[in-house]
Order: sequence, then C-alpha cells, then structure tokens
Amino acid sequence: MGDVDGNTPQLSTARLVSNLNKMLFATTAPEKYATFYFALYDEAKQTLMYTNAGHLSPLLVRGSNILPLDSTGTVVGAFAWATYEERTVKLEPGDLVVAYTDGITEPENEYGEMYGEEQLKDLLVKYGNTDSSEIIARTMEAVNHWTKSPELQDDMTMVVARRI
Repeated sequence: MGDVDGNTPQLSTARLVSNLNKMLFATTAPEKYATFYFALYDEAKQTLMYTNAGHLSPLLVRGSNILPLDSTGTVVGAFAWATYEERTVKLEPGDLVVAYTDGITEPENEYGEMYGEEQLKDLLVKYGNTDSSEIIARTMEAVNHWTKSPELQDDMTMVVARRI
C-alpha cells in the first residue's frame, strides 16, 4: 500500500510505539504499563532503527566496545500523551545487539549482590565471537553460578542478533 505519491510509506519505530502506547492506555487499567523495545533492521543500509520505551538498554557489542541503546521515551500504557523518539545506528560486520530482561542482571548471590550489567558486559566481550546460542548458554550458566540456586529469581530472557 502506498501513500498519495504512490511511494511506500516510511516505517517509524517511534510512531509504531506511540500508537501502541495509546492503545494500551485506552484499553488497560490505569496501573498497568510495560517497558518495550522495538527495532527494525534495514539490510540495504545496514542500520538498526529503534525506539526504547523504558526498557533496559540493549547493548551494541562491537569487539570490546559496548554501546547502550538507551531509552528514547517512557514506558508504554501509562500516559496517553507520552512521546517517543527513534534512533538509528549503523551496524558493522560482526556487531552484536543483545536485548535482555532484568532477570539476567538483577539475580542476587548469597551476599545480596546483584549479578549486574558490568558482569554481563564482560561476558559478552569474552564470548562475543561465538554463536548466539553459545552466548545465551554462557550467560544463563554464569547467572545460575552467581546465585548458586537451581531456581530462577525472575524470568531470564535474552535476544542476540549479529550482523554478518
């Protein structure tokens, strides 16, 4: 479907997240909201356009350098008037984008210390050249070793994408 010029309309992560926010605000209880991260990859331009609505910052891993893909707006569903920005980052060959939930970084050891983002970053640099399933397995193993508990304290979700 095209616009009035017959061109394909430009996709916008900010517009899509804004529409989602309005729908959630209109259809859920006032105390309900969610963090949300949405990204689109343009293979022709090798760019990732994203909008981060209050979610933990996904990490762009480029060798030993890590760039957080920071929040560009508040959570979805809480405020009808919320506005969102989109950002675009060029991905280089080998770059990893890692999105995760707080179940990865917040589990505590026996001394009440959280696993934390710094340990996650170190692990991503160490295993960054392995495949996605290996990165995820090593992360889960490290967090479970940190807590010394077979039971999860929270859900542990991780998405790993690599530019080839």
